[in-house]
Amino acid sequence: MATESAKATGEAESKSPQQLEAEIEATRAELGDTVAELADKADVKKRAKRKVTEVKAKATAKQGELREKAAENPARAAAVGAAVAALLLGWILARR
Repeated sequence: MATESAKATGEAESKSPQQLEAEIEATRAELGDTVAELADKADVKKRAKRKVTEVKAKATAKQGELREKAAENPARAAAVGAAVAALLLGWILARR
């Protein structure tokens, strides 16, 4: 440990004040970025809004994809819709 502090002191003595100031500024900037990242991670409301936006975008893309498939084969889309409706109806009736 003593050699590490002596080494650090020797390195600090060999640097000019301008170099030290530049290192301090770089460290401050890095620390500021780190604090900003931590604050962003701690903002639950902001993260939830981002996730909602992401899920909406995925759902919209999937909706477009399904519409294209349904337009290509309407009979298949009707059959799948009927099957889903039957499953939902069965599930609702089973809960009663």
